Amino acid sequence: MKSVILLPLLLLAGCTLFQNHPQDLTYRATHYVPPSLPQYRHTLDNGIVVFVVEDDKLPLFDIQAIIRTGGLMESEQQAGLSVLTADLLATGGTETLPADTLDDRIDFHAASLSSNADGVSARVSLSIISTKLDTGLALFTEVMTRPAFESKRIDLSKTRMIEGIHQRFDHPKSALSIAYNLALYGKGRLSVLNTETGINIITRNDIETFYHRYYRPENVILAVSGRFKTEAILTKLNVTLGQWKKSGTPEDTFPAIPNQYHKRLYFIEKEINQAYIRLGLPALKRPHPDYYPLALMNYILGGAPFTSRISKHIREEEGLAYSAGSFLNCPYFYTGYFGISLETKSASAAYAIGLAVKEIEHFIKKGATDQELADAKKSLIDAFPAIFRSGSDIADAFAMNHYLKRSDVHFDVYRDSLNAITLEDIARVARQYLVPESLSYCMVGKWADCEKGDGIHPVNLSGFGVFERMSEQELERRCTEK
Repeated sequence: MKSVILLPLLLLAGCTLFQNHPQDLTYRATHYVPPSLPQYRHTLDNGIVVFVVEDDKLPLFDIQAIIRTGGLMESEQQAGLSVLTADLLATGGTETLPADTLDDRIDFHAASLSSNADGVSARVSLSIISTKLDTGLALFTEVMTRPAFESKRIDLSKTRMIEGIHQRFDHPKSALSIAYNLALYGKGRLSVLNTETGINIITRNDIETFYHRYYRPENVILAVSGRFKTEAILTKLNVTLGQWKKSGTPEDTFPAIPNQYHKRLYFIEKEINQAYIRLGLPALKRPHPDYYPLALMNYILGGAPFTSRISKHIREEEGLAYSAGSFLNCPYFYTGYFGISLETKSASAAYAIGLAVKEIEHFIKKGATDQELADAKKSLIDAFPAIFRSGSDIADAFAMNHYLKRSDVHFDVYRDSLNAITLEDIARVARQYLVPESLSYCMVGKWADCEKGDGIHPVNLSGFGVFERMSEQELERRCTEK
């Protein structure tokens, strides 16, 4: 009988205990001190910079090379060459290990080997149990310094890339991303697409030439972590990767990409019952003193998933969008952009866009509040320690910091830099970078359904300007024609 009486009492106690809103909870203050970058940085005999982090939490050895190459280094006529070259480092065999043998060796030792490239970097990574460190390092050195680029594996990589080309418009978001790059950057290196013909005409000689041009000690930074002693692993690195012969040519620099932005409105026709929308404006190229004010502005306006103004107004209060928010992408090698992303039913597209633009206009006029700025700073600062969760995270963060040529104290001053931002800083960058009349608009959907609106609100797409309507095939043609 006692248990029957106690249960309701416990339930009532529980209701009292948990009645506070999560935002009202308080926690003990902590002071996180990030690891010091210089103590992890070393230089091999051939000049390769390596960041070494001991981590005995798991019996692993992880090594990653970041190479100063990527899509911006290839010509528009050879789009895809950098990705193809990077892919074949892990899959194309070496001078002493045929591709099949290399695959078997990786599987036998329960290792993981991968390689890839994007527009501004390439990466080669290997992970293996620490008791087989010597084996893993030998395999990694072979892959990095003596790739074979076997013909049959070249054909296989080309086949995979061509399959990706055939599937590039399977999802509306892919078409939206392609149109968005074209709108923000126009025709050129940042919007060019691979073609089946272009991939097929790339030869083994093209791949070897690209490899020897860019994959050399002067362009490589290493991130190494795991269960080992620093002095011991440095000795091993020097007798392996440290023997890779330098080319004698300074490290490469990426070509300058001029900012030639002008407003564009693209509507990509697709038989779907909803609209995928992005609005965009040019922002800045890092490093730049306005980046942190812009990052905080973006968080307040639309970057915070559930608490930002755009998300609360359009998604929660109006119930218009499955997804609504803003984003800020500011690379170190070319001008980035600020954007707004919306996903809504077709009839609501124009109204949702109008609300987003009004949020921008309101922010320009009124700025942020003290509480919004404090919350934004706290959120970004609270996420800071996650950068250094593991040894491999630390090594990678420091290697990328070096790759991007940031200061050694970048992470030490990060939180102070954010805390120094004022409401006036936020207001200033909003006025400078948020220019509603210069917004580019990109949409994917069914024009007839989007244009007619919801029949309730007196707004339609023509109110934002004249959209250039095109099919996915036309969009692809514009991004592939020479």
